Amino acid sequence: MLSFDLPRQSRLQFLYRWITRENAVQLAREGLAALDAQEGDVRVASVDIDGNDGPIVRALLAGGVLPDVFVVEYNAKFPPGLEFEMPYDEGYGWEHDDYHGVSLQSWIGIFGSMQYSLVACNENGTNAFFVKTVYMHHFADVPKNIDQIYRIGHYGHYEQSGHRTSPRTVHHLATR
Repeated sequence: MLSFDLPRQSRLQFLYRWITRENAVQLAREGLAALDAQEGDVRVASVDIDGNDGPIVRALLAGGVLPDVFVVEYNAKFPPGLEFEMPYDEGYGWEHDDYHGVSLQSWIGIFGSMQYSLVACNENGTNAFFVKTVYMHHFADVPKNIDQIYRIGHYGHYEQSGHRTSPRTVHHLATR
């Protein structure tokens, strides 16, 4: 566990907690309170927990955490047309295999019911970007067909450039 004594005015706060669907909203509020912010101040949220992503995101959405942009990890093993969401398991730990998370097709169903639209996937097939549907006029050039947006998973095929990230570098950038 990393621990920093960041100044209250810092743009970055660390909370080291085990997240569940039951405590997700409370943890989000705790983190926001540490920044003197509220749910309505969230513009971008990202969830990548290698397992219970679907239930956690549903809990956040139901609890009023409704950012303009939601970035979520998707299980690219399952191409468009295939729905997959692993059953909720509070104690789940990813075993570095394909039994994790939510397929892109299932994310479309989850977010569509909350008025979000898919606008992109990152190139290596890990993250999907959903935007509130009211902003879709800004994305007129985005394909509407999931087959054109989906990216197959290419995990670990990209070389890292430079040195590993130091906690001191993160601290320095967060307190500037």
